[in-house]
Amino acid sequence: MKFTFIIFIASWMFVTASVQKKGPNVITTDIDNFWNAYDSICITTDSLKQLHYIRTLYIDKGTPGLHGFMKAKAYTAEEWVKVIRRYPKFWRSIRSNTYKVKKLAPEFGPGIDRLRELYPALKPANIYFTVGALRSGGTTQDDMVLIGSEMITGNATTDISEFSPGKQKFLGNYYLTDPIKNAVLLNIHEYVHTQQRRHGYNLLSQAICEGACDFVTELVTGKKMPLPYMDYGLKNAQAVRKKFLAEMHNPSWDGWLYNAASDNAPVGDLGYYVGYAICKAYYDQQKDKKAAVREIIELDYGDSTAVNGFFKASGY
Repeated sequence: MKFTFIIFIASWMFVTASVQKKGPNVITTDIDNFWNAYDSICITTDSLKQLHYIRTLYIDKGTPGLHGFMKAKAYTAEEWVKVIRRYPKFWRSIRSNTYKVKKLAPEFGPGIDRLRELYPALKPANIYFTVGALRSGGTTQDDMVLIGSEMITGNATTDISEFSPGKQKFLGNYYLTDPIKNAVLLNIHEYVHTQQRRHGYNLLSQAICEGACDFVTELVTGKKMPLPYMDYGLKNAQAVRKKFLAEMHNPSWDGWLYNAASDNAPVGDLGYYVGYAICKAYYDQQKDKKAAVREIIELDYGDSTAVNGFFKASGY
């Protein structure tokens, strides 16, 4: 009886360890479905047939992640058909790259395990690689990480000649970073979003909401986000801080978040850097680092009292 009990305990420990070490659930079936729809769309010029193909071969067969992406970004069948027809060179040049994400799944496990060490309350989330309509590299919805594969798999060889000058500049700069090499960082950033309570209500709160994900990603990987806003922010920290402090209570985050570079914004998404800097300053002030990580992730970004208290405690 004693021997049987020992065997039972040993078996339970093995199963428990196996479950704990299981990597995140990474789903890529939307990529194959998109290209099946794409091939059918390309053999006809009938727009009604093209809409039928994108609906029946892609959307109707889509994963919960694709449907979540559509809801989050307001993607429609009409928009997909439009971008497929308008940018044939782009789609032909990006196709082989999108299949490469299937090999990334094993790379996510160690990062998520490390995130769980830093934040033991981590809730599970599924990672979906979809194909969007060139408006988002990644977002989240509930317990889903949603990635736009056409955005994160571009590189310097991707043909962007069909786009407007502004779009060419944006995509060209982004693709020069070879974003697929940083897919693990992007996924951890988005994974952290799935743990947050809600989004911000003004520039300060939303910048911290985004910057928190960048900062926790750095704690997990030891790497800063290799994007222009981070480089620019670190090199121009005081000037960026001064400008941000003057605008941080604005209800709009135009010029700071989800924007491209312009005459008024030297780089896009500079608010991500500021939020990162605020979270880093807060973390550095705290003696209990694990508690600090929990407070950063669980901060109620929709609560002005909580956000302002966090900001004040950071000393930024």
